[in-house]
Amino acid sequence: MKRRIFALLLTLLCGLSLPAAALAAAPAYETALTASLDRLAEENTTVEPSSIGGDWTVFTLARAGRWTADTPTVAAYYDRVVRSVDEAASKTVRQDGAMHDLKSTDNARTILALTALGKDPRHVGVWDLLRPYEDFSWIKKQSYNAIAYALLALDSGGYETADPTIRSQCVDYLVQTQFDDGGWSIWGEKGDVDITAIVLQGLAPYRADPAVEAAGDAGFAFLSAAQKENGYFATIGTENTESAAQVVLACCAWGIDAAADARLQKTGVTPVDCLLQAYRPDARAFVHTPDSKKTNIQATEQATYALLAYDRLLKSLPFLFDCTSVTPAPEVPTTEPTTTEPTTELTTEPTTAPTTTQATTEPTTETTTAETTTEATTKPTTTTAAATTTTTAPREEATPHTGETSFALPAALTLLAACAALVLWKKREVRHAA
Repeated sequence: MKRRIFALLLTLLCGLSLPAAALAAAPAYETALTASLDRLAEENTTVEPSSIGGDWTVFTLARAGRWTADTPTVAAYYDRVVRSVDEAASKTVRQDGAMHDLKSTDNARTILALTALGKDPRHVGVWDLLRPYEDFSWIKKQSYNAIAYALLALDSGGYETADPTIRSQCVDYLVQTQFDDGGWSIWGEKGDVDITAIVLQGLAPYRADPAVEAAGDAGFAFLSAAQKENGYFATIGTENTESAAQVVLACCAWGIDAAADARLQKTGVTPVDCLLQAYRPDARAFVHTPDSKKTNIQATEQATYALLAYDRLLKSLPFLFDCTSVTPAPEVPTTEPTTTEPTTELTTEPTTAPTTTQATTEPTTETTTAETTTEATTKPTTTTAAATTTTTAPREEATPHTGETSFALPAALTLLAACAALVLWKKREVRHAA
């Protein structure tokens, strides 16, 4: 009898420990963020200007304070940027600093990386990367994401344009062309999660305009409706980490806590949870899709800087892409591009459709990040008004803020079940004795 009671108690103790063990597998966001930053810094000893594994890695590590303009890796990267910009800009018909005649996002991505480092994008070799932003027709050629990135690039350093109406043209165009479902997309007439989230990031600094505020409300309602019942987001039918990362960034830009907003919780899973569930501790990196076994560079970059933005939000710091506080490095305009190393070909991302050129076979969506400059959007806000929101019992996984576990309810249920089993066993023993 004593052995049976001991076995029953052991079972009870195991039952109580299982939720904690399971939850321990889901890291706190700080753990995932620190480890992924470590890996990015360790592995990228040579960085080429590119849309994946290049400019965004530099941007992320610069905003995290890991790299500065004086870091040897960054100094070599900047030399490559000067040559790549010269090669790309020299091939355009425009000849005004545009790196592509159709794709303004090439300029935007480079501006964001350089601004984060404190380098002046108006003096990159002989080129001024901001000059082509005087032309709204060039900005909008690449559709909504390019317009959003134009705002983000300009706002990243508080850059002025000779035409003071450029920003208002961008904002008005985005607001006036919002789809009926509340989203935006670069293909079709229905909103896309990634593009909608990027546009929301670009519009955030202009929310004092009632029309922008209304567009933002509709945009977040779209994201809420687009969120799957398992809490994930999909682009062209594929649930992926990058989409969740862009949603987290959009929330941060608007001062919204993505782990607490009722509109973005389905079955208790939030966009921040999606990022943590995509993290692989052994690799210190992230996977592209929930069921992936292989980590992905693009997913790792986007998830890392999304968590960095989230960390800044919780600490009441300006939005990640607001680099106006970065101290500019001394600039000495050159009359010709640097030529100390062999020329490298500029790699640019086709942002008119999702990219599928990753080393993995899973589809990936090329989405870059956003930039705002308003201090007003740095305080976390928790919204309770829900659009198509489903709520459930308290979550058992680690909370995204502190990694603390919450298993009081499962423990109580396990204890009750054990007690009931003990009573039944005692009754059985009595019957056998009779």
